[in-house]
Amino acid sequence: MQLRRPLFSLQETSSDPIAYRFLRDSWNAQLESYHLLYLYELPVDTRVTALIQRAVSDMEASPFNYRFKSDTPRPYLSHETLHLQLLELVNRGVVRSNDGQIRLRRAAHRENQTISDLANDRNRFANPTICIEGNRLVVNTSESLEMIPVKLQHLM
Repeated sequence: MQLRRPLFSLQETSSDPIAYRFLRDSWNAQLESYHLLYLYELPVDTRVTALIQRAVSDMEASPFNYRFKSDTPRPYLSHETLHLQLLELVNRGVVRSNDGQIRLRRAAHRENQTISDLANDRNRFANPTICIEGNRLVVNTSESLEMIPVKLQHLM
């Protein structure tokens, strides 16, 4: 499992996030230099909620001391108020003809949804050409309000 938090300009964060497909090794190296790349080996029955909570905890404990907005009491269940939100592929990850990009959007996840559930959904989360890097499943997330993409990868 890898955690990646790509860095984007303000203009890029104002629209849908983009799935990064080119120069992956260079991109990963840059993220690693900012302590935004973590490797987890987790069972496929790990809940998405637990994965996101662990990623948030690791980001906060990193040398960069990342911080998220404080929790505010809301009438929602805990898996609906995580600091990172799950992202899914737009249009099954088909490249847009006008700009060659693959877009992501926020997706609700079930409380009991697991990494296995994501890996088995090729239309939204596990397109093999976009969401598989080597033997890892890329699970994209973003901060709850700012839509800064984060990638979580699971060893398959």
